[in-house]
Amino acid sequence: MTTIGSDITALLPKAGGFAAKLTDEQKTAAEEILAQYDPEALSEEDAEEIRQQLREAGIAPSRDLKSVLEEAGFDTEQLRPQGPGGPGGAGGAPPPPPPELSDEQVQTLASIFEGYDAEDLSEEDLQEIQAKLQEAGFSGRGSVVDRQA
Repeated sequence: MTTIGSDITALLPKAGGFAAKLTDEQKTAAEEILAQYDPEALSEEDAEEIRQQLREAGIAPSRDLKSVLEEAGFDTEQLRPQGPGGPGGAGGAPPPPPPELSDEQVQTLASIFEGYDAEDLSEEDLQEIQAKLQEAGFSGRGSVVDRQA
């Protein structure tokens, strides 16, 4: 068995100049989600609801999302998970180990990435890869491809 993290970014080299972009639909969805909350009176429960709604809308953390949050008056730190185990929590537990993948799953991943030039991926290529990964059941947290250098 081979171990690959649930965030599959290790499968593609980091490429300079890439920054995750939200589609117009994702921007609109994020704005609609945020409009339901008061950034001046945001509880941890509200923050969790926002995180959940963004996940359900297929919106992963990105520079674009950060811009949408800031434009809506939200402090991005307010929306980071807090407490033990959360990335924003002081002294939190480390993340769990990555899941074990079967040889079949490794072959599926290899076939998904076959034919793509990892050093010259277009936005369309990235969207296709993410769609193929989701169809194959590889839906971890965050973006599949880390496009920030």
